[in-house]
Amino acid sequence: MNALTALSMTGRMTAAELAKRINVPRTTAHRILDTLVAEGYVIYNEHNHCFQLSHKVRQLAKGHHRDNALAQVARPILRSLCREVLLPVGLTAPIGHEIVLQVSLDHEAPLAHHYLPEGFAFPVTYGAVGRLFLAHCTESVRRELIATALSTAPKYLKLHDPPTNTELDQIRDLGYAVSARPSAPEGVLAVPVCLNGQYLAGVHLRFPNHPSAIKEAVERYLARIQCVAGAIETAFSQNEAVNATSAIAQETTPPSTD
Repeated sequence: MNALTALSMTGRMTAAELAKRINVPRTTAHRILDTLVAEGYVIYNEHNHCFQLSHKVRQLAKGHHRDNALAQVARPILRSLCREVLLPVGLTAPIGHEIVLQVSLDHEAPLAHHYLPEGFAFPVTYGAVGRLFLAHCTESVRRELIATALSTAPKYLKLHDPPTNTELDQIRDLGYAVSARPSAPEGVLAVPVCLNGQYLAGVHLRFPNHPSAIKEAVERYLARIQCVAGAIETAFSQNEAVNATSAIAQETTPPSTD
């Protein structure tokens, strides 16, 4: 449970109450709340020392709807890729300080080693898809996200060492991220999905891990999943344009006099 969810359920909370609710140190809760206040999503009441959500949180709902629309557009495109390569592919999007699996076709991939459900969330410092997102953030946002991830990540996840700015800048310049820990059965290759220069999501493909797996995966699959990411960007952009046109038409259509 993140801070915004906790606040939406209780109405208002002190930093100490929030820390207990989301199971983080009080200093971490203060840092999260300070960031949310600075961004305008949370209001601090000096009289009762409580924090509560602001009207700006409504904008997050629009982002949620956008994520759902993106997943709907991406699913058939990703399914075609999955049927072609027989490997697990999916779509992840950043939500708060986590990366969330929006589309998972693991059960449709004959060569999948394990299955991750849609809605599965993991820290931004975890693996290729997390680093891909961090690579498209500003340096100040990176620092805050990494600090939060390291302090709130579930104990069962073995996090990688925090990436350096140099590593993340290289990922952004290359246009992809790839990871394969020596002990892991699978590696991950991920590319971004962007709209008007803004990072929306990551398309990823998981491949069997072995000593030369990364090199082989990049050579064999990179161009293909970049093409798929481009197709998703185009389809989603067209979908957004249609929705915008429909909304304008509804606003400008005069009411019926019947």
